[in-house]
Amino acid sequence: MIRFSALSRGLSSLAIIIALSATNLFAQDKSADKQYYMIDALRHYHIGTQDEAKQKFELIVAQYPDCDAARYYLSNIYFRKGDVKSALEQIKKAMELDPSNYWYKVQAARLYSISGDLAGSAAIYESIRKDYPRKTELYDDMIDVYVQQKQFSKALDIINDIERTEGKTEGTVLTRFNILVFDGKKDEALKYLQEWDKTDGTPRSATIIGDYYATAQTDSVAYEYYMKALKADPAFIPASFGLAEVYRVRKQYDLYFERLYPFMSNSNIDPNMKVNYIKEVLANPQFVQTFLPQIDTIMQNLYGAHPKDSTVAYTFASYMAQLEKNDVAKQVFKKNAENYPDSKNAQLQYLLMFYYDRDWQGLIDQAKPVMVKFPNQKDLVELLGIAQFQNKSHSDAVSTFGQLLNLAKGDSSLTVRTLALLGDLYHEMGDQKNSYKYYEKTLKFEPNHLPSLNNYAYYLSLEGKKMKKAYEMSKKTVDAEPENATYLDTFGWILFKMGKYMEAKAIFKQTLLYGGKENADILDHYAETLFKLKEYDLAFIYWDQAKALDPSLGIDKKIEQRKKEMTK
Repeated sequence: MIRFSALSRGLSSLAIIIALSATNLFAQDKSADKQYYMIDALRHYHIGTQDEAKQKFELIVAQYPDCDAARYYLSNIYFRKGDVKSALEQIKKAMELDPSNYWYKVQAARLYSISGDLAGSAAIYESIRKDYPRKTELYDDMIDVYVQQKQFSKALDIINDIERTEGKTEGTVLTRFNILVFDGKKDEALKYLQEWDKTDGTPRSATIIGDYYATAQTDSVAYEYYMKALKADPAFIPASFGLAEVYRVRKQYDLYFERLYPFMSNSNIDPNMKVNYIKEVLANPQFVQTFLPQIDTIMQNLYGAHPKDSTVAYTFASYMAQLEKNDVAKQVFKKNAENYPDSKNAQLQYLLMFYYDRDWQGLIDQAKPVMVKFPNQKDLVELLGIAQFQNKSHSDAVSTFGQLLNLAKGDSSLTVRTLALLGDLYHEMGDQKNSYKYYEKTLKFEPNHLPSLNNYAYYLSLEGKKMKKAYEMSKKTVDAEPENATYLDTFGWILFKMGKYMEAKAIFKQTLLYGGKENADILDHYAETLFKLKEYDLAFIYWDQAKALDPSLGIDKKIEQRKKEMTK
């Protein structure tokens, strides 16, 4: 990997920089003005005022094009600002002015690598390696470049050089192992590492071998190597985790969880790795259900180790929400939003908890300050509009959805969704004229928008208007989704209103097969149809069922009325 921290090695003191500037860096020009400008630019560079430093270094190279030191620092500044092209241009010019400068070569090699010119990077590294064979701190970068180029033999040559200079170490052994693996020589890599592990092994080398055998599903050999690692270092977490997986495979779940708890509790382990692992665990609902208390402890340990990690917070809160512990989930999302006030995603996650809780007023209250910080964000505006709609703050919802329509220009999906919501909203307000107008606009954008077709058709049927149009729209929905109880109910009711009672009865019977028995309105519609067909006993059975599901429908009064009609 590329590491630019090494560029400042030996240059941490401003006093040293100034001393260098006064000697080597200005050997060709000892102008007092030039030194003054350079010292002033370096002062800004080291106190962190990079824009001022950039401006001053640019003035220096404009006035003194041969000032290689100014170009070197200007290259640093360009790189920090993400302008790799300009950084490379400046360091190349600095190298032309002083081809033997070690630091210029190092920076050029790394910039070539970042820009994708691996051959250019390798050439400079080889030049450094020839002139400075003991500069082993650069060898990691050189190996990275050769591995990226798939020049594995050259990468191994560098390992040989390091071992001739410094001897064989865990670092060189594991690097050689990895190079052989990258080269597709896994068996050779394993054999090499095992030989070294016999006499000079470390907990890490034993664990890597254990991981290899675990991946190959040879858990008995993996177990031996993990135990060897833990014998050398009982607290070595990678080996403990590997052993936990062996226990899981063997279904020794008590030992599995015993090992997994400290792994999740260790705050020094990469939280993303833990999250990826726990997602795999949670993907098995049967396992989670069987060991729910243990999984709960694992999740608590994970969050306790990384309470300020946003990914961990989201994973933990989502888990709590799935367990219907919404208060806990909401608090975690709230804390995460406080930890990351400039993250829209963190704020949105918190707001969505109010949505899932159906706490519409709470969502409205929390959304408003977030929208001030993140204005004109479509997802936030849509969420606020839905909350206002559900909270029966109708005029506010109309205004919010109007804003959303302006933001949705060019986004056909959001436009259709918003127009449909406005159609539903105006119906709730009793304004059928505007309701139908927005349904028409929705269907102009998307002629097969099923929710709008269904709602528009149903509301027309309630008024007994344009029944042929209502029938055609509703027929589209049931043809598209023949198992949708809501769409079937609308179609059945339209048939009823058109006097087609036998056809309506057939549709309502289908509706009951797809969940209609749990919906009081559907049962009521079916009972009305049966009553019209003079199947009175069955009609009253379904009205009783509807009354039990939803007493607020006033079914009692309807039953009394229908019984009076029977006696006439």
